[in-house]
Amino acid sequence: MPRWLWPLRVCTTLLTAGVWAQPLLAGLFLGGEFGALSVHALLAGLLAPLVLGTVIAAVMVVRPGRFSPVPMVASVLLLIGYLGQFAAGYERNLGVHLPLGVAIVASATVLMCWSWRAGRGARR
Repeated sequence: MPRWLWPLRVCTTLLTAGVWAQPLLAGLFLGGEFGALSVHALLAGLLAPLVLGTVIAAVMVVRPGRFSPVPMVASVLLLIGYLGQFAAGYERNLGVHLPLGVAIVASATVLMCWSWRAGRGARR
């Protein structure tokens, strides 16, 4: 298995776990656990560098002779969406925050699945 895929795999796996936790925390808040909102905000701040790390790892995967630029483009779009999500959350703009959150969870999950499927059969 190619070693250069591991940073992307680690970043996307941690990112996906984190973004899947976010709607759970939001649901707890809506159910009356008001402390969950501060954990939701804290996790959002902790995930921001991880999204940037995912972009860097995706750039390393795309370097000439490796893979197509699709994961790099997807991770850059994920970063842009995440920055918009962060802003919409702090502005309490739920009309943007909720659907963008769904898109981020789906995108991170697809990118993680791609990272684990990529490179299969590269070495035997």
